[in-house]
Amino acid sequence: MKTRLTDRVIQRHQHQLTQDRSSITDSVIKGFFVEIRKRSATFNLRSSIDGKMRVIKLGRFPEISTERARALCLEHKQRISQGATVDDLTKPVRSMTLDQFYRDHFLPWYQTYRRNSTNIVQLYRSTYHIRYGHRHLHTICQDDLRKLTKEMQDLGYAPGSVNRTVVILRGMLRRADDWGYCKIHSSLQKPPNLLPDHPRHERFLSREEAHRLQAVLQRRGATPVNLAILFLLYTGARRSEVLNADWAHVDFARQEWRIPISKNGRPRTVILSDRAVDILEQARAYQQRHFGKQARSVSTVFANPQTLQPYHNIWETWKRVRAEADLTDVRLHDLRHSYASTLINAGVSIYEVQKLLGHTNITTTQRYAHLASERLHEAVKLVDAGYGLE
Repeated sequence: MKTRLTDRVIQRHQHQLTQDRSSITDSVIKGFFVEIRKRSATFNLRSSIDGKMRVIKLGRFPEISTERARALCLEHKQRISQGATVDDLTKPVRSMTLDQFYRDHFLPWYQTYRRNSTNIVQLYRSTYHIRYGHRHLHTICQDDLRKLTKEMQDLGYAPGSVNRTVVILRGMLRRADDWGYCKIHSSLQKPPNLLPDHPRHERFLSREEAHRLQAVLQRRGATPVNLAILFLLYTGARRSEVLNADWAHVDFARQEWRIPISKNGRPRTVILSDRAVDILEQARAYQQRHFGKQARSVSTVFANPQTLQPYHNIWETWKRVRAEADLTDVRLHDLRHSYASTLINAGVSIYEVQKLLGHTNITTTQRYAHLASERLHEAVKLVDAGYGLE
């Protein structure tokens, strides 16, 4: 029988099978066929190799899907045209799980050649480990990237974040291939389909919105995550910097917080306002009340009460907080925008804001300057006053 092979076709024929086995040949790819039994099915490729007709087993259904078997079939046909032997096609694939590759090879390399590994560690734990950590490298394919894109979209991640997550995973797999730890799935040879990522209008909080956010956080209580969000608002620091803040780097007497390694790879010092210091005092009081004797050994300022370690992700809490405050379009990073625009509206120079945000280049700071228009509105009123009739 000849037809276009699909998962549904195989399942239907399994249910209708009246004999021990049946064979269906694919109508699209020459030599691609499946042997069907009641409880299993085996994908095969029939092809001439070294002048003899050979049958190469591709895998069993449903352990691999028809589309994966089809892709593997095309890869084998390409290798055969380049002179591959039967032994080349049938010898075991050298591979390992994604967790093994990440732990033993990728992370050590990343920590050696990249400025800061905090972000990749958080991304791996929260996204890749959960979904693919147990999978062998060569089994992860383009279809997995499409599913990851859909899942992250459904969770509300911005297109830029989704694209970055997909590109990093594909890059990790291609690096494993380059280093000889696996032969990646053939579908990953072409770039993934990325989401359209149009430049977003920068968002910052008005005075009334900032009050509303703080009222919600106060009502929810002084928990580590709620206090971390407040601290973001009052310091303009980055999310990763706040979540990894260490008590050893806080100088209460000088009202300063030292960040050993910032995004640009250099240390920087954050000047703390009285309100920011008060937030830290609340965090310390929380740990003394809830951690007991362990409080003295906890180094993380906004430690997770369950693990006493830094939080890796506070997205779910932030999603609920911003919904209660009716700020559903506000991202955590927008609190940094708000900090910058509030300073500029208050008359602080762009150079002082640059120092407070920890930017090495004034051009980076200028992208925040255009967010704040209140002073400009006041400034143009001077034109009315100058031209106006008495």
